[in-house]
Amino acid sequence: MPGSLIESELIADRTQSSPFFAGDFSDTVSNIGRIGIRQSLSEQWKAEAEFTYRDNDRDFQNGFRSFFFIAAPSSQSRVTRSINPRLVGTLPFRGQNATLTIGSDYEDTGYTLVSQLGTQTLEQRIVAAFAQTIVPLTEKVTATGGLRRARVNNDIVSAPAFGETEAGDIDDTVSAFSAGIVYKPVNNVKLFARVDENYRFATVEEHIDPTFIYPVPEPLGLDTQTGLSKEVGVQLTADSAMLKISAYRIDLDNEIIFDAAAFSSTNLDETRREGFTVSGNWSPTSGVTLSGAYSYVAAEIPAGS
Repeated sequence: MPGSLIESELIADRTQSSPFFAGDFSDTVSNIGRIGIRQSLSEQWKAEAEFTYRDNDRDFQNGFRSFFFIAAPSSQSRVTRSINPRLVGTLPFRGQNATLTIGSDYEDTGYTLVSQLGTQTLEQRIVAAFAQTIVPLTEKVTATGGLRRARVNNDIVSAPAFGETEAGDIDDTVSAFSAGIVYKPVNNVKLFARVDENYRFATVEEHIDPTFIYPVPEPLGLDTQTGLSKEVGVQLTADSAMLKISAYRIDLDNEIIFDAAAFSSTNLDETRREGFTVSGNWSPTSGVTLSGAYSYVAAEIPAGS
């Protein structure tokens, strides 16, 4: 298994696992399905919807170093169902066409972890509504804007092998906006800028604490990760070439990470990423295209431990 060797063992024999992990295994069976539909309602409006289903069943055994108990087979089950309906309209606006998209997302996930430490279950429901528009302000300027509001509900039950069963709810509601503008001074030059709020709810595995050290109820659950991203750039095109350069900054609050020392996920106070990307392609002759990209990012944790 990855990471099962310490340095001295690696030097001795990089292919031989430690005896602590003898018998470890991981077997996963996944079933994934998706069905979608598109229906024209009129010349300006169409309806779209998509339903997805994901089922993952995993049997595994993970050994431990210097622990008083012996590893035993465990199981993990996750079933997710989601539906994403939306309306897309093309509407006349100042002699051109504007696009309006209105929709919603619903996702329901059931999760169960069974190990020698006990059983943990979590039911997570996420409901969101959103709207986005692309509006041509002039022949050379196009603006975009969007808003999303989402709510998550987590019902958690923790039943350790040694101790009392605990149950709790971790709920949250969050909103996020996006705004952007594109300016084309000439046909082969495009300047763009955008600002986006973002968020990420903790997944079912991140909320679950496999060591049963922490009680389930609030406020010990994970906070929702939120942030703000800013990007500016330029895109140049020619008959046989394209060059795109963009610079960005992403600030996150309560970024969710896995703490390997505590065997559980946690929130960081603040994180920041700044960087730029350069990408392009060139077709020296018909049927041949050369492409390349370079990305640079500087990341830091400006607050917290």
